[in-house]
Amino acid sequence: MRRRTVFAAAALSAGVLYSSFWLEGLLPTGVDPVAGYASELFARDRPLRPLFASTEVLAGLSALVAGAVAASAPGRRPRTALAVLCWAGLLLFGAMTVADALVFPMDCAPTADPACARAEAEGRLSASHTMHEAASSAAVLGGLAAMAGSVGAVRAGLGPGLLLLAAVQAAATALLLWLIASGGDVGIVQRIQISLFSVWLIVLGVAHDPDE
Repeated sequence: MRRRTVFAAAALSAGVLYSSFWLEGLLPTGVDPVAGYASELFARDRPLRPLFASTEVLAGLSALVAGAVAASAPGRRPRTALAVLCWAGLLLFGAMTVADALVFPMDCAPTADPACARAEAEGRLSASHTMHEAASSAAVLGGLAAMAGSVGAVRAGLGPGLLLLAAVQAAATALLLWLIASGGDVGIVQRIQISLFSVWLIVLGVAHDPDE
């Protein structure tokens, strides 16, 4: 199977699976999409954890495959620092997304369960719950690095569009951090952030040839 086909399938799969939170509109998740984190959908106590954890893990594994294929491709052009940043960021995103759902899931959904919120505030939850924030932050950092690096990692014609996506993503991330710090509702902005990265993955899968 051609490297281009494997890369495209992996990137497209990652993009679609990573935005599985859209299923909230059809399923009784118990998590408020305005206030709650998408990660709460696969907290240990959520009834639909098997579904949302599976899509998260598969998205991360698909991103790892895409990143590994692109990073190992010889290509016809010299590898730039931006290309290294892009594929390293994508690999970090993939690894941390898998860890997020499989190794460090939240114990419960604090925005949906007052008892969980109290336990979280009092530090009575597991190390996994505590580490979840670090893993999620690392995944976001990897995604931002990948988006920024892609400006110089793919063919020149895509540069302006990818740069715009990266800039909007950076703005969404900054707004999300402000909402977290101020205690505001994070759900909508985080889901916009996830959607932007999913769009980027899909664009990459359609347009990038790792053998170029």
